[in-house]
Amino acid sequence: ALDVMPILTIDLGTDLVPALALGSEPPEPGIMDKPPRNLNEHVITRSLLLRSYLWLGPIQSLAVLSAFFYQYWTNGYWGRFFDLPAEGPLYHSAVGMALAAVVTTQIGNVLAHRTERSSIFKVGFFTNKMVWAGIASELIIILIVLYVPLFQEIIGTAPFPVENWLFLFAWAPVLLLAEELRKGVIRMIEQRKEVIHHQEG
Repeated sequence: ALDVMPILTIDLGTDLVPALALGSEPPEPGIMDKPPRNLNEHVITRSLLLRSYLWLGPIQSLAVLSAFFYQYWTNGYWGRFFDLPAEGPLYHSAVGMALAAVVTTQIGNVLAHRTERSSIFKVGFFTNKMVWAGIASELIIILIVLYVPLFQEIIGTAPFPVENWLFLFAWAPVLLLAEELRKGVIRMIEQRKEVIHHQEG
């Protein structure tokens, strides 16, 4: 669904400003109540890898592949996974759908990663305006890549029907809600541990 040029578009284009925006995120509420980080702990931890590759990654992959096949299935190839056109306008529009699905799911993803444990609903959606600038930038970039002929040629995309954006934006909150579920479970476990600790004390 995505070869080298679309992947570079994500890494060096759509993801760049949202990632920088996370660097300007205010401290998470309650951060000073937590014990200090272990000095030997790496930035890339086991929990980060598990969350990325076994939790959020598969969900986003499902969204991207579903968008890719959606374009085929709504254009005469219903239910088929194999022997689909691998070149031509339909293929390039399917690549465009897959690339756009990365962008729409990354909207939920960047909001989800604003906190480690706190709910985004408690922190507030608009307390980091840079994040929204990042979201705006990735939407502008994907529109340019999909609808400007020069970039279509370079990246290997083609436009798709406007109504397909409804399908794509339906995926936008999924990663956010998945992370809210995970964070809610973590907070519940921590609260139970605190209750047991107080009872034992």
